Amino acid sequence: MFKSIIAALLVTATITAQAAPIFVRNGAGRSEYSLIFSHLHLADLLSVCADGRCALSAPARTLLDELLRRAVSAPVPVFTQTESDFNGAFLVDSKNKTVTFKPSTLWKDREMSQALDVNDSVLVWLDVLASIRPLNLQALPELKAALLTALNAKVLRTLVQISPISSFEALSLKKSAAGDLLYVRDASLVSHDLTPALSAATDCRQSAEKLEIKSLRWGSVPPSSDAGDLRVPLEATASWTCEGRVHRSRFRLVLVSFANDQGLEVIDPSQTRIFGQGE
Repeated sequence: MFKSIIAALLVTATITAQAAPIFVRNGAGRSEYSLIFSHLHLADLLSVCADGRCALSAPARTLLDELLRRAVSAPVPVFTQTESDFNGAFLVDSKNKTVTFKPSTLWKDREMSQALDVNDSVLVWLDVLASIRPLNLQALPELKAALLTALNAKVLRTLVQISPISSFEALSLKKSAAGDLLYVRDASLVSHDLTPALSAATDCRQSAEKLEIKSLRWGSVPPSSDAGDLRVPLEATASWTCEGRVHRSRFRLVLVSFANDQGLEVIDPSQTRIFGQGE
């Protein structure tokens, strides 16, 4: 039978923004998290064009191989609030292993109205990796175009506004053989890995194989209680293989959050619950 309720889900933060508290408004927070998320999974995201999966020329393949090697030790993203701190779109600090991004880097257009998605942020990371040491970049435009096409179906992403200054996002990273990964980030841009708990909520006696997340949808956000706690529902549809048989079901994740000292809603992972809704 399907496991109906999972006990307290002890997930930990996988990465945080390396800057002062970030108020997620007007798309800037979405862009910042795109860069944070793609940094966390950079080698995997670049690998969509590895092993001949994209029709790359020999120079582009050589360039991709080198950038994949550099991706393993990519600098940690930091965000500045002013444009005049340095020349260029970003500044790599090799000593501290960080890269600082200007506000203008967080947008796809000069009017700063189109936030970066994960696909766009991967292209920004290509420029960062290429700047670390001298490299032949003639094939970089070709590589960027191929990656942008290949990444279109790589990340499933959905956002819900919690308050005027807070939003949550759920992201599913599509993986070909190992199954999909599920992350949720809160308004402080802390990322929580929900994959192990979602896998445990299936009806497999052992770990579910090749978990595939088909859809994600936020439910209605309730009004804040006197204590400021919120229980925010996230609905997911997934399929998986168990003992050779493919299963499919719906799940309801209940995320408990509270307002931190900056007034941002942050998730308490120890209170997260997953409810299975059967096949």
